[in-house]
Amino acid sequence: MDLELVAKHDLIQLHLRDHGKPADVTNGGAKLTLLAGADKQEVELKPAGDRLEAKGNFKVGAGTKLVAVVTLPGKPTTTARFTLK
Repeated sequence: MDLELVAKHDLIQLHLRDHGKPADVTNGGAKLTLLAGADKQEVELKPAGDRLEAKGNFKVGAGTKLVAVVTLPGKPTTTARFTLK
């Protein structure tokens, strides 16, 4: 499983690919934890077409660390860590 994170101040998207093909996220979801300095924010990502996403107000500057726990039906839970540049 390949995961690609797109993080903006008002939108976070997580794109998932299984062996190069978009993964079916219809009944899936993810919990994302953002760590920016001393600030911690938890975000729930929900299906939006072929990706998981959340809209809101996020602290996503350089150095922000993110941990994603992804749950898809019929697949083991996947954990991924990201650091924004």
